[in-house]
Amino acid sequence: MTSNKRIPWSRIALWTLLAVWLAFALGPYVWMLLTSLKDRAELFTMPVRYLPQKWTLESYKALLGQTDFLRFMRNSLVVAGSTMITTLLLAIPAGVTLSRHEYRGKPVILSLLISSHFSRPSSSCSGCIRSCGKWGFCKISWDS
Repeated sequence: MTSNKRIPWSRIALWTLLAVWLAFALGPYVWMLLTSLKDRAELFTMPVRYLPQKWTLESYKALLGQTDFLRFMRNSLVVAGSTMITTLLLAIPAGVTLSRHEYRGKPVILSLLISSHFSRPSSSCSGCIRSCGKWGFCKISWDS
């Protein structure tokens, strides 16, 4: 006995939409990977070739052999890991305290926490970047 079930149009539309979104989201990463596998001369050919004609790992050899890339990655992992651990060590007890205990000022603290998410984090960094430029830590011109 064969089953003759029909797939609803809404399901087909949903999966089509998801496939288009996935291609849109992953497209830049696929482009970067394919570009990294091209020969240096092939990067600037016109018309653009999407797939490399000569597959090479020269870019990766240069990255690992001529730069301190691995040290930079290690430093980034140390900073990100320590930031994550510090954040968890501070946020977990604060969350438990705010959720389980009643005390004076709790609604004000919760309101401040919620309202702090209304602005972008980058907007609070503009003053820091301006100060770093004035002190000579960054090569940023704020003359205009």
